[in-house]
Amino acid sequence: MVSVSNLGVLCQMFVAEGFTDRQRYQIMRMMFGGQIDAYDYHKVGLIEGFMARFFTEAGFGAWGRVKEFFIFDDASSMRLENHLISLNMVTTKNA
Repeated sequence: MVSVSNLGVLCQMFVAEGFTDRQRYQIMRMMFGGQIDAYDYHKVGLIEGFMARFFTEAGFGAWGRVKEFFIFDDASSMRLENHLISLNMVTTKNA
């Protein structure tokens, strides 16, 4: 189970009409991390195609996308202006 910021959704939101500069700043921080400590940085942006390739290259088998994990209050359910901004995927390791 993997939950990461969905760069594709965030890019679309960043350039969409109707967002304020303050909202765009929030979106930008979701892209690059809030940068409030040493661990709050995003070094890459991810989309479904990238993740699928990484899974395959790492020896994982079938993969799929899920809307949310619903395990606990985690980032898999994160929304901005009612838009789900997380890319949530599941995969299994090949034997």
